[in-house]
Amino acid sequence: MKSLNIGIFGNNLELMQKVAKAFGKEGTKSDITLYNTKSGELVTTAILPHSYPEKIQTLFYTIYLCDFPVLVVDEINNELGEVLLSLDAAKFEKGFIFAKDYVIEQLNELIKGTSLENYEKFNYVDDTSINELRLKIFEMSIERKDEGKPYMFVDHSFVVKGVGTVVLSILKGGSIKVYDKLLVLPVEKETTIKSIQKHDENYKEAFPGDRVGLNLKDLRIDDVPRGALLSNFGRKAKKARIKLNASKFLKESVKEGQILSVVVGMNYVTFKVEVGDVHPAEEKWIVCDFEKPVAFMEGMTVFVVNPNKKMRFVGFGEIQDLD
Repeated sequence: MKSLNIGIFGNNLELMQKVAKAFGKEGTKSDITLYNTKSGELVTTAILPHSYPEKIQTLFYTIYLCDFPVLVVDEINNELGEVLLSLDAAKFEKGFIFAKDYVIEQLNELIKGTSLENYEKFNYVDDTSINELRLKIFEMSIERKDEGKPYMFVDHSFVVKGVGTVVLSILKGGSIKVYDKLLVLPVEKETTIKSIQKHDENYKEAFPGDRVGLNLKDLRIDDVPRGALLSNFGRKAKKARIKLNASKFLKESVKEGQILSVVVGMNYVTFKVEVGDVHPAEEKWIVCDFEKPVAFMEGMTVFVVNPNKKMRFVGFGEIQDLD
């Protein structure tokens, strides 16, 4: 089975919703909305951060979950700048820009020299253009970087009467099977996969990119909130270091003692900069003291934000344990 996970980004929610709905029916909804469909051996999930810009973390949740972005733009404004910076930091190998011709011409100047420069452009003439975009995306092939280490961050969890605790997630690496044992972080509890569902159908195995519902043994709902990591290869830390690549658009340097926030997979957490000053456009290690223990995969990319500033995007970088 082939899976496509599409992130829908932009500055016109109504048009973004039209694009998202072209890829399936509305499914799970919280601060992000997922639209799902299955056609033959193709399963498509479109992720819409409908709570952005009020909640900046939803922008990065969508970046984490998707295989590639579709940037939907109807005009150039200040709000768009934060989205462009974030997508450039994510370094997607493939992406699409969906806008009217004159908007694309304006965008070309803004994205010159960024990773967005290579996105494929689609002219939005009318709503029939959305179907042309959809058909083009369905032709795509995604090469996933699989290091053989199964891991996933929980995006939603709930209890089903008579079944038990169920989590929803996208498997980002490795493969999993029914009866596999996984460690849940940061609670450090071992669990067994009782069943795997993909698009409401039972399967014995799942692969990178699959959106899954897992029934997990011997877990309470409190053990698997959003941001919990399921992996035998993950890390848990109250303090960690981030190799911060600070945005060149920062008005002030990142300084020791400053309070910032970081998005790690599906986790949004506040931290104090314990060690390290970083100037705009500089890359440097900082030591972070998180408000609570954080689970992560060693070396994964995280996003640092300052929710109290007009331009909230601070930078990005890899996270590592202090050990």
